[in-house]
Amino acid sequence: MYKTQKNHIRCDKQTYKLLRELCHLSQNLYNYSLYLVRRYFFENGKRLRYERVYHLVKENENYKLLPSQVAQQTVQAVDEAFKSFLGLLAAKKGGNSVNKVSIPPVFAQGWNVPSHISKGPVQDNRG
Repeated sequence: MYKTQKNHIRCDKQTYKLLRELCHLSQNLYNYSLYLVRRYFFENGKRLRYERVYHLVKENENYKLLPSQVAQQTVQAVDEAFKSFLGLLAAKKGGNSVNKVSIPPVFAQGWNVPSHISKGPVQDNRG
């Protein structure tokens, strides 16, 4: 059984807009990172590791606008999702899994990807 926790945040409009923008930037960065990893997998049949993805995305506008910890954890989430996919794929080839294995999906426009915001102030880096 999986348990989730949904948090409702009560805040003013300015804070709400900032959090919404952070989630949108995080979604864009997740999709861009996933695109790079998927493309590499289909071209080479191997996983593109986090260390290489980081160097490819660090010049992306979404990466620059997010706080560094949030951006890094977003890229790490892609790496973890793809590692899980490859592990399930290997298990299926070995005959251990009967479930359908699908590649991690791209988030559709309008979804709110969680931004990994730790305790402490959030700054607006948009200038």
